[in-house]
Amino acid sequence: MVKKTMKAALVTEFGPPDKVTVVSDRPVGRHEDRVLVKIHYSAVNPVDYKILQGNLEGIIGSLPYPLGLDASGVVEDIGSKVDVAKYGGLLNQRVFIYQDWKEGGMFAEYAWVRPELVVPMPKNMSFAEAAAVPLVGVTSYQALAWAKPKKGAKVLVLGGSGGTGTFALQWLANVVEVGELACTCGEANVELCKELGATRVINYRKEKWWEVLKGEDYDVIYDTVGGYESWANSKLVFGKKKGRYVTIAGDEQGKANAGRMIRTVAGVVNRKFWSLSTGPCYQYFAASPNFDHLDAIRAAIEAGKIKARIDSTFSLDDVGKALARSASHRARGKILVKIIDDDDGGKNNNSEENKEAE
Repeated sequence: MVKKTMKAALVTEFGPPDKVTVVSDRPVGRHEDRVLVKIHYSAVNPVDYKILQGNLEGIIGSLPYPLGLDASGVVEDIGSKVDVAKYGGLLNQRVFIYQDWKEGGMFAEYAWVRPELVVPMPKNMSFAEAAAVPLVGVTSYQALAWAKPKKGAKVLVLGGSGGTGTFALQWLANVVEVGELACTCGEANVELCKELGATRVINYRKEKWWEVLKGEDYDVIYDTVGGYESWANSKLVFGKKKGRYVTIAGDEQGKANAGRMIRTVAGVVNRKFWSLSTGPCYQYFAASPNFDHLDAIRAAIEAGKIKARIDSTFSLDDVGKALARSASHRARGKILVKIIDDDDGGKNNNSEENKEAE
């Protein structure tokens, strides 16, 4: 029986992680063109605390804003305007979701979601593991689709130990099967990155990657960290090759005001101009939800090529602490929010036994 109200995390005012508001009386409502998902686990992403801080104030619309962009759960209801022939099979299915960022709402007990964004969970994953995948997985899938690394290529991942980086290393090593896979991380995460498929790991606190890899003719750099310095020195690593540089973070962090947006656009235009001549190919990339891309990731997971890496798990009441953990940039994998108190992780009844990632 679906409750009329639910617990949910909202942005009611901009500020640090402890400013997030958890309410227990948010209406579940009804949306006839969507499916209702009872959420078991949600995942924290950097964009969540950036929204809370007000960095995207001019983009998300009015407050309150319901936080959370990816989750796992069970479809409990289907709206009357949903194409039953196409989506009726989702009822009672275990699913994972990458929600449209304009809507959010995954840090909640229930969410009405457009059916084309709801994908059956991998059969060999728990609810906890599945929640750790959608946003970081689709982000890397789409960014690397632009970069087009080939089997045997030389690829550098900047930021190998975070949620996006841990997925990217596995995708590049086990799905693309690149030849040399380098990454940067802190000293504490060197062995983790090697375990995930990195063949060369550079401790960014002790070495500058562009000095270590200078002249080695890399094919692709995937930047999950950001900063102008990385782009400026990338040509040293590409060497004689044209190379393809894709970033999901850009040069500047902070509030998305008009000045920053103008500088970002100008920088992208300038780099694309030089890409036409002597410079590396450049792409500043923002992901978007896509059923086919998440379904391709599901297939790779079921083939044993990708595993979830979970850093820590918090209750919905402690979502502020989860956001603070994300903002610390010390996570090794994904940070989760456990929505259902009595849920043990939700092993898929059709799956083989698997140990939840630590």
